[in-house]
Amino acid sequence: MAWGTKKLLAFVGMLICMISGCGSYGSASGTVTYKGKKVTSGGVTLIASDNLPYSSLISSDGTFKIEKVPTGSVKIGVNSPNPSSDFRQKARSASAASEALKSSPSATSNVPAKSWFPLPDKYSDPLNSGLTDTIKGDSSIMIDLK
Repeated sequence: MAWGTKKLLAFVGMLICMISGCGSYGSASGTVTYKGKKVTSGGVTLIASDNLPYSSLISSDGTFKIEKVPTGSVKIGVNSPNPSSDFRQKARSASAASEALKSSPSATSNVPAKSWFPLPDKYSDPLNSGLTDTIKGDSSIMIDLK
């Protein structure tokens, strides 16, 4: 096989891989804390290397897990709307990150009011929060907000 043919085949293979979505994926899991206290409700959103958002709810123990995230650097956003019914209804219509809350309203309905506390607004937007990490296979991300 001629050298030019090998280059062409390699290029075609790479092109097919890019179009079909070949690539490495991993997962991100960890704990969210604010000033040393576990965040007991809300959500984590990652903007991955493909510039798409990947989200998960935060469990009452402060943990989250997001599957099938493209490997590479990620930008991180965290939100924790007030779990009281009145405030949550307003947050659902106001926040794109609350889509997970719409599909699973019980995820925050069991959060004791005493365990919730507000987070600074700057952390809610993954593009402007200043929070970043890297996904390499199954990655542990400890999000410690200050």
